[in-house]
Amino acid sequence: MKRTLILVRHCQSDWNAVKRLSGQDNTARLTDQGRMQAYALANTLSHVESSKVIFSSDLTRTLETSAILSEILSAQILVDRRFREVGLGDLDGKTREEVHALPNGEQHLASLREDNYDFTAYRGENRDMVLLRHLKGIEGIFTRLEGRFGRIADSIDIIVVGHGSALRTLLNHYKPASKLHEQGGYDLVELPDA
Repeated sequence: MKRTLILVRHCQSDWNAVKRLSGQDNTARLTDQGRMQAYALANTLSHVESSKVIFSSDLTRTLETSAILSEILSAQILVDRRFREVGLGDLDGKTREEVHALPNGEQHLASLREDNYDFTAYRGENRDMVLLRHLKGIEGIFTRLEGRFGRIADSIDIIVVGHGSALRTLLNHYKPASKLHEQGGYDLVELPDA
C-alpha cells in the first residue's frame, strides 16, 4: 500500500504579515495574498488523485485555506484539532519583538525554527507533545477513512492542512533535517507500510 501525506502549510495570515506569533490563538485570518496563495496551491494540487478528503486543523487560518482547496479540488473537509499549531502558551499573540524582549526570548524563537522547542514554562507545549499529537492525528486519518469508505485504496494521497512549526516537527519525524515550505507550500511524505 502506497500512502502519501501531502502536508500543506496554511497560507499567509494577517498575523504572519505583521510577525505576530499565532500559536493556537484563533484570531488570525488569511490576507488577500494568503487567499491568492491558496488558489494557486489548489491549482497546483489539482492533478493529485487524493482521497477527496482534506484533513484540517480547526483554527480559522487553516480552515480558510482548506475551504479554498476544497472548492477547487471538490474535496470534503474533515476537521481535527490534533493538527493545530504548537501551543505557545503565554507567548500566543505576542510579536517577535515582544518575545525577543523576554529573558531567553531569542533562544525560544530559534528553538522553534530548529525544531527543538519547549514552551512548557509558558504553559505551552514541547516538541514531543506536538509530535505525539500529530502522529495520533495521522492514525486517526486512516480510522476515519476506513469508517467512511470501508477499504482504503492501495495507493492514496492524503492532504493535511496545518501549521508551519507543527508540520515541520511531523516532517522531521519522517524525513530528518527537512525544511518546510513557506506559507501556502506543501511537502510530500511517503508513509511506511501499515
